[in-house]
Amino acid sequence: MSEVEVFVQQNILLIYGVFFAILFLVLVWELVKNRGKIKVRIKTPTGETVKWIKPEPEGNRLNIEKKPKWSPTFTNASIIWGKDKLGRTIRIIDIIYGSPKAIEYDFKGKTIEQPLLTRKDAYEINRLDAFKLRYGKMPKFPTPTIFWVLLLLNIGTLILMILNMQGVRIR
Repeated sequence: MSEVEVFVQQNILLIYGVFFAILFLVLVWELVKNRGKIKVRIKTPTGETVKWIKPEPEGNRLNIEKKPKWSPTFTNASIIWGKDKLGRTIRIIDIIYGSPKAIEYDFKGKTIEQPLLTRKDAYEINRLDAFKLRYGKMPKFPTPTIFWVLLLLNIGTLILMILNMQGVRIR
């Protein structure tokens, strides 16, 4: 056996430990990097740019550009709630470039009128299989956090299998 193979066999636990430490640090970095920041979508005629910005201490102003100074204000009506790639809830604000104020949405002003159906119409709708398939309940998929946990479990199982093949016995 070559020196490299001997070195790997003697330090296999250290190698896997470093791998898991790097994986853990990347996961912690993803969890911490945008903490306390708001996702700001800046609308321009040519497209949209996204920045993560921490609000000013007074809580209703964003300092987007320092030169020239551009710091628009926002209210609770400007905040849209969304999800990031790890499944956490985040705040999103839309701003038109150069505007002194963020776009405000009126979520309470919308009314929905429910269509009036007769008993015969309801019977016909329930009878149509195509309608049920098209507008039936969609299954809810689990959050991305479950996928991360399953990925880590699979990686751990793979490492245990490799250790077993190398002759390391874990009791």
